[in-house]
Amino acid sequence: MCGVCGIFSIKGEPVDVHQLTAMRDSMTHRGPDDAGNFFADQIGLGFRRLSIIDLASGHQPMDNEDGSISVIFNGEIYNYRDLRTYLLEKGHVFRTKSDTEVIVHLYEELGEAFVDRLNGMFAIAIWDRNLKKLVLARDRIGEKPLYYTRTGEHFYFASEIKAFLAVREVPKVLREDLLPEFLTFGNVYGDNTLLRGIFELLPGHILVLQGAESRVHQYWDTDYVPENDGSEAEAKARLKNLLIESVEMRLMSDVPLGAFLSGGVDSSLTVALMTQLMKQPVETFSVGFAKGFSELPYASQVSTLLRTNHHELVIDEQTFFESIPRLIYSQDEPINHSSAVPLHLLAAFAKRQGVTVLLSGEGGDELFGGYSSYAAMLRDLELKRLLPASLWRIASGPLDILGFQKHSKIVERYSGSVEDLIFGTQSILSKKDLGRLIAHTDFRADYFFNLLSRSDYSPLSKVLYAHLKTRLVSLLMKQDKMTMAASLEVRVPFLDYRIVQLAGSMPDQLKIRDGEGKYILKKVAEEFLPHNIIYRQKAGFPVPLATWFRKPNRFTEVLKERRTLDRGLFDPDTTDRILKRHERGEHDYSSTIWNLVNLEIWARLFVDGDTLEHYAPLPQVACTLTH
Repeated sequence: MCGVCGIFSIKGEPVDVHQLTAMRDSMTHRGPDDAGNFFADQIGLGFRRLSIIDLASGHQPMDNEDGSISVIFNGEIYNYRDLRTYLLEKGHVFRTKSDTEVIVHLYEELGEAFVDRLNGMFAIAIWDRNLKKLVLARDRIGEKPLYYTRTGEHFYFASEIKAFLAVREVPKVLREDLLPEFLTFGNVYGDNTLLRGIFELLPGHILVLQGAESRVHQYWDTDYVPENDGSEAEAKARLKNLLIESVEMRLMSDVPLGAFLSGGVDSSLTVALMTQLMKQPVETFSVGFAKGFSELPYASQVSTLLRTNHHELVIDEQTFFESIPRLIYSQDEPINHSSAVPLHLLAAFAKRQGVTVLLSGEGGDELFGGYSSYAAMLRDLELKRLLPASLWRIASGPLDILGFQKHSKIVERYSGSVEDLIFGTQSILSKKDLGRLIAHTDFRADYFFNLLSRSDYSPLSKVLYAHLKTRLVSLLMKQDKMTMAASLEVRVPFLDYRIVQLAGSMPDQLKIRDGEGKYILKKVAEEFLPHNIIYRQKAGFPVPLATWFRKPNRFTEVLKERRTLDRGLFDPDTTDRILKRHERGEHDYSSTIWNLVNLEIWARLFVDGDTLEHYAPLPQVACTLTH
């Protein structure tokens, strides 16, 4: 697990050593164990290493035998042993036992098609000296980040956006045209970022740069047209076998590892499989809040059942809010998911307990229809069929005037197409509120709607496919940035691409049946976990923002500061109205308030140039250990 970066001089001039090193060392948290630079001709590659596999000889950048191919790499290749055997049979000579060297020789053997053979999470940069070609590749699902920008005669890339802050030539300009999308989703999707000219290499894509010419192409996608052959029992057996294999592959490590455990079905099943595959008890880690609803009792129950070495972290409101500015810096973007804060604090806690790798249950909901919103969407579609769109449009006006904005927003969804209804279930703000808050509301969310455009997909398949490319990528970036800020790696067994493809091929009724999400996954879990764990009501991670924002809060006061008002991004009267309506309990605007404040703090760090010295250090959190 590492941080990578690079500079490519389009004119062929030597790369600035100091600039590359500054980019590299802005990501020391991603790799505190080792660092390396590579310079040749018009290229400079920088690398920070978190040592996990082949601790003694995994230094990067790494070359082939004659030095014509050089690689830097962030991530893990889980099938590298099989690939190593294949390459040895082809005559390649290895100097290490690392997965990095497998990439070197696989590219040497297959060229750009090397990426099709990889099973893992990765962001890879390859310099081909003979062809004067730079190749960047990102894993299929988007577990590892990779960003790039071009300015003047230089092309830059890095694992994190903050590396570009070290480059004076890269402008730091907010893309105000993306604010409607950000306020609607809490994110910007596709290859855009909130900084002008800085782009994200999309999951499953390769970027190739030769001279002044660049091209980007997609090397992988998955399909959501169900296969009709096979019984439910066969689907269950295939899923079970792949999950076991996936977990086993992700246990490879030369350093201590454990697992996040929330007590939900995904993380509990992951830990149950780890328990069967490991000789020693699994180290499990859970987090909760000092006041309010907590899932800690459920996690403790699973830990007792599976006999893990369980660790609990309890955080309070003050710790939560004091952590935010520095974690926005770690995230590179406004923090969309408030659960990012406890996630980082738990990762840092696990690191202090001596663990470097954790497995996570992320992805099960997006693959198998686990969120309640999916079943609700199917019910909405049935309700939408009861009345023509024109009558739903007529109903939305009076509801809005009477103050029933929640119902007005729902009716707004029913009045358009199926795609409009799906879009509406994802939006944080109604179009009316968005129009009051900012002037630029003329956006159509083209990237999201294009993902919904497959006419051969069912409505559920449309939204699951769209979430695979949007919401899940956002969650994975949260997970990567928050854990790597603590120098800790997370692996996600559910997102083995073979499981993703299997889930896509399953019919809707194996995902949601009688309103119950993750139907087939829960059938697998029944072999490993008790009924009350599998079928308890899903809670997600319940950060009590709605309650916290109903009282005076230093965090929300940011929206009233002169610096925020002078930025002029939002209508101040509408902002004040949103705050007051939330405080009075008239409407839950907690997600919008969260996004507005996060955006302002992010702008101060990434646009204005504030340094972290402006903010208090991350607090050290007390914890309790159990079991």
